[in-house]
Amino acid sequence: MLLSIALFVAAGVFGIHSYRYRFVKTNEDLFRFLPNTGYTTFYCDVEALRRSGMLRLLTGTKAAQESEYREFVRQTQFDYSRDLNAVAGATDGQRSYLLVTGEFSWDRLRQYTTANRGACDRAVCSLPANRDGRWISFVSIQPDVLGVALSSDRWAASTFTTAQRPLGQPVPVFPIWVRVSHQVLEHPEGLPLALKIFAISLQSAERVVLSLGPGRNENQPIELRLDAAFRNNAAAETVRAQFEAQTQMLKTELSRQHAVASTGDLTGLLTAGRFQASGTQLVGRWPVRDQLLKTLE
Repeated sequence: MLLSIALFVAAGVFGIHSYRYRFVKTNEDLFRFLPNTGYTTFYCDVEALRRSGMLRLLTGTKAAQESEYREFVRQTQFDYSRDLNAVAGATDGQRSYLLVTGEFSWDRLRQYTTANRGACDRAVCSLPANRDGRWISFVSIQPDVLGVALSSDRWAASTFTTAQRPLGQPVPVFPIWVRVSHQVLEHPEGLPLALKIFAISLQSAERVVLSLGPGRNENQPIELRLDAAFRNNAAAETVRAQFEAQTQMLKTELSRQHAVASTGDLTGLLTAGRFQASGTQLVGRWPVRDQLLKTLE
């Protein structure tokens, strides 16, 4: 009996000690491992989306139907729809870094890597991503957290360290969000024309966050939201007026072409925008219709 009690107490102490020294205890901790200067950062709370039913609505079933993905699930026993909890990332267009939380088997991931033209050293595994010379590399941060890198550097994931970087800005509370870097706003050449126009208007913003989450009523289940911060009230109001004018110009151009904005493509999304400036803050809202989500699957 005394031995059982001693083992129970020892297990409890070990569990508390292990938790105290885990590097990632909250989703916010993920961003301490990521570059926070000059990168576009993003986050997705997959577990929250799964609980709300939004995950299937957003992702559909296309990925699960692909033979390559089914083989990955078979070999690793990892299925994002069941085992992925959250993803935090940073990208500059050339390199991408992700911190992924969920239920992983490190041994199965290593076996999958070596069986599919990849390689592992003691800490990092890497796989060829595609034909452009980039690699997917990953490293175990802790049992439920992987650090993943997409880069021309085969072992880029080795740059993930246990050192805690200070967070540059507070983490938004939305289940899906993107904090857009100034580099993207100042060089929007790769964006579609309609988005490029909006990006140019936001170049004077000090902070730009795009988020996706529940809408404000049952008829609008999902909403795309813009939160932008400016140096002063006048700048926020100026950009609000620009957004209103750009939205009207898009509607006018569609009318000239005898076309109607479709809820199944980008025109339907952008022409439904509503904007409000309050102090130095600008908020934009666009309802995301089911038809658009089905088109994106």
